[in-house]
Amino acid sequence: AVAKRNREPDPEFNRQLADLWAEFWTAPEVTGELPGPEMERLVCRTWLRDGEIFGQHVTKAIAPFGSRIPYALELLEADFVPFDLTDPAKSLVHGVQKDGWGRPVGYYVYRVHPGSMTTALGSRFDTVWLPADRAFHLKFVRRLHQTRGVSIFHAVLSRLDDLKDYEE
Repeated sequence: AVAKRNREPDPEFNRQLADLWAEFWTAPEVTGELPGPEMERLVCRTWLRDGEIFGQHVTKAIAPFGSRIPYALELLEADFVPFDLTDPAKSLVHGVQKDGWGRPVGYYVYRVHPGSMTTALGSRFDTVWLPADRAFHLKFVRRLHQTRGVSIFHAVLSRLDDLKDYEE
């Protein structure tokens, strides 16, 4: 809660904030298809299944905002960041460029999903640079300095693959 200078809660301002939050939360992402609670569930499912999810903080005036708040989230599956894009000379690891401390500086992101069949083949693998201050990368890591996330199902999948080999 926001307080006045005398440290007492400011009920009018807090009510305005709550109203704006409720309006924003009805459509917080750029497609306008997901209300806030469903978006949270989808982000969680994607993070657990894929081990990571990327997103962009969108504030440009041309973006489709679902409320009066000039802010939206663009959610990106891990497939949007090319895992095979690595260049040690640029400190680029799996599509993520890092600084000397290992902090992400930015991400190379495909313009369209690489599995999309709606674009010309030549443009399907074009990337754009997404600065880290406009992005987020929620990832499940198993060790220090890990660049990309790992699915929580990785141990189960390995075991299932072993069972498949045994059955064959």
